[in-house]
Amino acid sequence: MATVLDTPFTEDQKEYYVQYGRVNARPPGTGKTYLGLKIVEQLLLNKKKWNKNHAPVIVFCQTNHALDQFLRQALKITDNLIRVGSQSKEPLLEKYNLTEIRQEQQKYDFFIKNSLEDNVQILRGADIVGFTISGGAKYSEHIKLIEPQIVVIEEASEILESQTLSVINEGLKHLIMIGDHRQLTPILQCHELKEKNWNISLFERLIRNNIPSSFLGIQKRMRPEIANYIREIYGEDYKDDESVKSYEDVKGFQGNVQLFSYQVDQNKIEHRKKNTKTIVNKYEAEILANLLFYILEIQQYTMEQVTVLSMYTGQVDELQKQIYEILKFQLCISQEKYKQYFEYKEKLKITSVDSFQGQESEIILLSTVRSNKDNFAGFLTEENRVNVAFSRARKGLFVIGNFELLYDQWQEDNIWTKIIDLSKKQGHYQENHFKLQCLCHKQNFSVYSANDIQKFIYYQPCKLKCGQKLSCAQFFYRSGSLLRFEIKPHQIDNDFDWNDPGRLIYNQLVVITNKTFDEDKTFMATVVNTAFSEESKKQYKKNKRIKVKLLLFNQDICQFMDQIDSFKSEEIFIYESVTYFDQYRNTLNALKRIEKNNFPFQNQILKLSTSIKQPTYINDSNKVFSFTLNKQDPISYSDINNPSIQYQNLTSDQWNLDYKQVLNKFQYEAFKNTFQRELSLIQGPPGTGKTYLGLKIVEYLIQNKKKWSSNKRPIVIFCQTNHALDQFLRLVLQITKNLVRVGGQSKELELQENNLQYLKQKGKFRSTLQILKMADVVGILQNFKLIQQTQLQLIAILLFLGFTISGGAKYIDLLAELQPQIVIIEEAAEILESQTLSVINEGLKHLIMIGDHKQLRPIMQSQEIINNNWNISLFERLIRNNIPSSFLGIQKRMRPEIADYIRLIYGNEYQDDESVKTYEDVKGFSSNVQLFSYQVCDRKIEQKQKYTKTIVNKYEAETLANLLLYILEIKQYTMEQITVLSMYTGQVKELKQQIYIMLRNQMFKSKENEKYYQNFKERIRITSVDSFQGEESEIILLSTVRSNRKQIAGFLTEENRINVAFSRARKGLFVIGNFELLYKARQENNIWTKVVDLSKKKGHYQQNHFKLQCRCHKKSYIVQSAKEIQNFIDQKICKQPCGQKLGCGHECDQICHIQPCTKCTQECV
Repeated sequence: MATVLDTPFTEDQKEYYVQYGRVNARPPGTGKTYLGLKIVEQLLLNKKKWNKNHAPVIVFCQTNHALDQFLRQALKITDNLIRVGSQSKEPLLEKYNLTEIRQEQQKYDFFIKNSLEDNVQILRGADIVGFTISGGAKYSEHIKLIEPQIVVIEEASEILESQTLSVINEGLKHLIMIGDHRQLTPILQCHELKEKNWNISLFERLIRNNIPSSFLGIQKRMRPEIANYIREIYGEDYKDDESVKSYEDVKGFQGNVQLFSYQVDQNKIEHRKKNTKTIVNKYEAEILANLLFYILEIQQYTMEQVTVLSMYTGQVDELQKQIYEILKFQLCISQEKYKQYFEYKEKLKITSVDSFQGQESEIILLSTVRSNKDNFAGFLTEENRVNVAFSRARKGLFVIGNFELLYDQWQEDNIWTKIIDLSKKQGHYQENHFKLQCLCHKQNFSVYSANDIQKFIYYQPCKLKCGQKLSCAQFFYRSGSLLRFEIKPHQIDNDFDWNDPGRLIYNQLVVITNKTFDEDKTFMATVVNTAFSEESKKQYKKNKRIKVKLLLFNQDICQFMDQIDSFKSEEIFIYESVTYFDQYRNTLNALKRIEKNNFPFQNQILKLSTSIKQPTYINDSNKVFSFTLNKQDPISYSDINNPSIQYQNLTSDQWNLDYKQVLNKFQYEAFKNTFQRELSLIQGPPGTGKTYLGLKIVEYLIQNKKKWSSNKRPIVIFCQTNHALDQFLRLVLQITKNLVRVGGQSKELELQENNLQYLKQKGKFRSTLQILKMADVVGILQNFKLIQQTQLQLIAILLFLGFTISGGAKYIDLLAELQPQIVIIEEAAEILESQTLSVINEGLKHLIMIGDHKQLRPIMQSQEIINNNWNISLFERLIRNNIPSSFLGIQKRMRPEIADYIRLIYGNEYQDDESVKTYEDVKGFSSNVQLFSYQVCDRKIEQKQKYTKTIVNKYEAETLANLLLYILEIKQYTMEQITVLSMYTGQVKELKQQIYIMLRNQMFKSKENEKYYQNFKERIRITSVDSFQGEESEIILLSTVRSNRKQIAGFLTEENRINVAFSRARKGLFVIGNFELLYKARQENNIWTKVVDLSKKKGHYQQNHFKLQCRCHKKSYIVQSAKEIQNFIDQKICKQPCGQKLGCGHECDQICHIQPCTKCTQECV
């Protein structure tokens, strides 16, 4: 008798083996069949000890497949076995079937019949006899006469108690049941019986009632990332064998486990299969069919290694239909394809989860199917079924489903809640996409549709949704490491915006490769010329081609030389990075220069010490500074000897400056703290004057320059954006003209003569004297080897230097030479910590950071990095860790009704200045703040914009476009006083489209209108909330955009973004949104709950309408749609006479109108 099952036991298997335990609970992949076979093997080896009546070991299984699987393995122990029941599908077991054995014996013994006695005689001569459980009931008389002493029941938890009891005989001495009641339970067709728990197996009932059992806790199937989901069911007792920790990654995917989550819409919805109860989801089937084809096309896995599963049998049919259709076509393409996909129907496993219990596959593609507007998940909420579905894969698990639906199920201990939370934590959760990976150069791509997957398979030059931009190119020539290409849009790239100024900009990173992404033909380069110059645009309009020069990385030059001839004849593709490469390169290079031992403010930045000293330039000889805080207007640089100057000892605890004409108490406290702390953090909520305070600090630092600039160094300011830098420097010009803006060309005409690029272009550096006069320190230092002797003189003349934060990293050599002592960082909460650290130099003595971490955070492209909190600024991290900071608590922007919403974030410490309490009411509205709330329906639903991730809501856009027209038509506000904001960039485009069409039509109605609406595109601001941080407007119209049946709010739940959106308006705030959706958004401390509750309390919440007010009678009218707003404009609502007195003394006899009264229609004296 062979004993070949010699793989070592795990400890828990060994314990059970020794005890011959009766009940064996085994989670997925823990080797229960293997253990069962080992027990049978040892029982047979010791047969003489227990088999006095010469009876075989009887094995029962629930299904024919499971029985075949067990007996096929048992052949390694003994070939003296018999399978009783229907013919096996296993060719190997064919001759071991009872019928076959009897027929074979009849050849030699004519008297053997198909009788009970003869069959029993045959069966008693075997070592192992196998039945299905239903077969056991059928052959119960045979089993009774065999009188087995040992019975093994495999899959015991899937067998009804009645079925188990039916095969237990009186002489039984040892019953071994192996199963897992937390996987599939017995199948019952009657729902009423299920509700009464009749689908509980004897196995489960015994374990539930604490009958001693053994638990197998070490799994040898799944990689740990997959097993983590199964641990949500079994807990930490479910452990991984060492062997599963060393699996290689799944080829062609960025991540071995991915959950593709989508939301229901008309194309992504389930259907009930005709004449059946089963469910079909064609969208999921199409995605998985193409994903399977992708896996097969990369030729890293055979068809036998990939299995496609579904929760519903109807979906299995749909999957087979779509997959077979794709593969059938492949057979006709070429002989190679025919060989690759030959017999695909036999080789591929496409089946239901229930049918696949007990089996496994290298890669599983799983369709969950359910997607409906009723939030109904059916049996998908059953933990047992989810357990089986997620535990079949060994190396790769790729699931598609409407996970928001599954997450929302009202069920105690909903397993999907745990799975989805875990998937987000582990980075497996993908919103509307799978992440694929090019095998050649490991470039990652997100695919959002079946079409995307097909494009990826065929390497077509498409703009995949992760933002990668791919262009078709032809190689022209090489000069050194410089290459020139001619690029044309591919035929499928009609949606490319080739006039986008962000395309192929100077120093952008690109990848050059051929159609098949061969590794030896893939190179990295940067853009040398700006491809979209005016000349290039003219060429493109003429022949749809663009010429671009690229600079190869040094290490690629020799390799490119080897391939140069083939590149001239091949079609070449150029990938462009989605983010600006030069910015990251400069920051990383700057960070490399940091030396830990000389890095300033280590105690606070690294050790989080709350003890902060005064700036070291303040000492006994330089401790008294001069101030003019009793003067309202900013002083000029020549105004230093002003007789009204006050003096203050900075080292004193008592400050007695007269400040109230210039600063409020919060600003004054922050001002004081700035001069007393070498690291000054100033948090300025919306409208509290943080930029104003920053300018005051600059003003008095310049006024006292002799006190701190003994080594003659300028003050340096950094801002996140060019716009913010321009804004700040324009105000600094009121203090000193002696400043230089370094970096991109300023859009501010006032700063033109102070811009480095302008000064260079004008060629004003004809002599050292001229350079000194212009204070162009940058130009000097770029050639400092030639003029080292004049360096210190130049620096002494410069007072102020301005950079964007990315510009600071770019000009790090200049900063290292300058070694500024005082650095101010504006918008510090929007700047990544790495960027802030990159511009801090060794000589820095005073760092002033101004910002507000409760408004917008740094922008990052990678959601994975955001999930790991890498979008936290140094400013926010220091404040969160209780490093001393100043808070500006009096706002001078918003009327109190608006500021009340901002107080929901900052509390009552956020106060209103007296000036904002006297604003006049907004003309034409019954109240100054209104929230127009509507419910989702077919007309009032968001749409995902084609080819992008952004969202559009045409209903909201139409309503706000008409509301804007109404405000303009009452002619009380100019276009410059109104701003239209949206949370999404796609909605900004939609708003512009609808508003521009409307205003253009309005222009043509009269000559007066033509004059009134001229240049409206330049005059009216329609932009995103993110782009409008730091700015304000008299009236804000805000579109929140999100409206869907899945109650998904996206990033609208971020408190920072709501803070910015609601704090831009000075006098009027009018918001439209599906506030019921926002109110119910799942998030701890949901800000929208507070906003909506407050709006109802204040009477700002309007159900399905805005409230307008007629100009003449001050009567309020409800407008529920764009059409009703238009009617109000056209004088179709308030039909009373105007009645207002004109200058001539007559009353206006027109019907109530929204515009001011013009001329009298009566005869006037």
